[in-house]
Amino acid sequence: MDDANISRFTGLLTEYSKNTQFIVITHSKLTMEKADVLYGVTMEEAGVSRIISAKFRDDKVVTV
Repeated sequence: MDDANISRFTGLLTEYSKNTQFIVITHSKLTMEKADVLYGVTMEEAGVSRIISAKFRDDKVVTV
């Protein structure tokens, strides 16, 4: 999606997230910026995957 459509999409997610939880799979930085919590998989060593998560509160990142 282009930036204008991502903006519309994240606006709808923000509006509906007051009553609903969403799971969004994306690589879009603009979409990830709107998240309260991010989960991901990283590979720090070849062949070794690690699951990571981060919660966002008051402009702070809390790694879980």
